[in-house]
Amino acid sequence: MTRLMRISTHVYILRLDESLDSHAFIDLPGDDDPGLLPPGLILDLRETRTLDEEGLGRLVELKERMHRRDGQLVLLTPSEDLLRQFRYLELVHAFRITDELHDALVTVGGKGRAAHFHHHFTAGA
Repeated sequence: MTRLMRISTHVYILRLDESLDSHAFIDLPGDDDPGLLPPGLILDLRETRTLDEEGLGRLVELKERMHRRDGQLVLLTPSEDLLRQFRYLELVHAFRITDELHDALVTVGGKGRAAHFHHHFTAGA
């Protein structure tokens, strides 16, 4: 089940299912108005095992949208299967990837908020 969680006005976490495809993404804040796109987005890929062409296209499009707004996109703990696909497609350096929630939160929200976000995220999990 794909789930979007708002951690703050600046940070959202999108938990994705087993497949990263065209159906994996739900509407994000800012889809209708790019000015509303959150400055920090963490894609939680811990359960994701496969990536198809449409999912990759949506992922790259999202990365570009975040970049145009000086936002931060972090991929959290991709599976080894998914990392293998990223390496094969030579995308491993195109995205910020971490296996630590705290590091992802620091990247998108700053050090001062990371502890608060981590508590909020793990308490709501």
